[in-house]
Amino acid sequence: MSRRILTALALLLICAGAVRATEAWRDADCSYRRAITIDNSNMGSTTLSNFTVLVKITDTHQIDKDKIADGQYTFWDSSGNELDFENEAYSEGANYVNMETWVETQSLNGDGNSATDDTIWIYYSHSGGDQDDGTGAWDADGNWRAVWHLSDSSGGADDSTSNSNDLSESGTVNYSQTGQIADAVDLPGTDDYLSRADDADFDFAAGFSLHAWAEPDATDAATRIFYRYDATSMDGYFLAQSPTHTGYWRFTVLYSPTYDGCYSDAAPTGSWEHVVGVREADGTLKMYCDGSVQADTGSKAGAIDTNGVFYVGCDFVQASDYNGSLDELRVSGTARSADWIAFEHANGGGEADNELTVAAEESKPAAGGAVPQLMHQYRLRRSG
Repeated sequence: MSRRILTALALLLICAGAVRATEAWRDADCSYRRAITIDNSNMGSTTLSNFTVLVKITDTHQIDKDKIADGQYTFWDSSGNELDFENEAYSEGANYVNMETWVETQSLNGDGNSATDDTIWIYYSHSGGDQDDGTGAWDADGNWRAVWHLSDSSGGADDSTSNSNDLSESGTVNYSQTGQIADAVDLPGTDDYLSRADDADFDFAAGFSLHAWAEPDATDAATRIFYRYDATSMDGYFLAQSPTHTGYWRFTVLYSPTYDGCYSDAAPTGSWEHVVGVREADGTLKMYCDGSVQADTGSKAGAIDTNGVFYVGCDFVQASDYNGSLDELRVSGTARSADWIAFEHANGGGEADNELTVAAEESKPAAGGAVPQLMHQYRLRRSG
């Protein structure tokens, strides 16, 4: 068969195979929208329920600043569910907006097949004012005990969950530092820390997880990110740079009169790293760095019920002070899965595109309803 005939056949098949898929216009109060595709290649094989995704919009996406205002937008999934969101950062450039917003999805498919990537939509030019839900972006999961973005301008660190576990500052805490995600705090390393008074939210019946983005200035020091300890029962836990494996990351659970700990397989790099300590319900401890598990060790099962201050940046006697920057600190009352942590790392900046693809702008149809989208599906078979 000639090349000309094959070319003509291909064009006919393309036209014949073009199908029209529609996505209903969900928010009548908004004039514009964009589809945001969430890449599931770093999710493993499980479905992630109530995962709060970081949606990062930059100049390259060219959302005209005259069409959008801070908080005046909504998010929807392909099933027609409006999604809670919390806006962490918003700014306007010469022509376009930049924003970093947390959006709580209902479920994310984790089969690693790009054909089944999930899509959500941002609708903007909202006529009804600020739609930011605040704590709603973190509460449906039911497991977050605290989420600290550390983007506060001064005076402590606010908890983004409805638990209101805000942190108080002691010493010198440098706010509005450049973070992994929006702003962060920097601790100089001498009697400088954040803390929360004794609170049952930091007791755990079984599994739990401690999450942080950390950029230490000193990579060979025994310093603490999280620390909670009961001097009477001698029970507690911490996530830190190791005092015994010099500088390595360490996750430890303390039991009177002993302890169990696990270590990363490399020392901190001095650049931003995603560090997570997980205690499984059976007592197993896991240490994750940049989305991958690096240590796994057996431990004692049972409740972790301590009476004591929850510290960020030091231990229970205000020593072993952390020196460096911290961002996106979180405490979960469940043992997060390997798939959850891998995607948390990738979406939080471990991948350059945050695992998102933002599509071109669509305008609201004059009569409302659906917006047609051409999707070409064809297969060319050569015969003869």
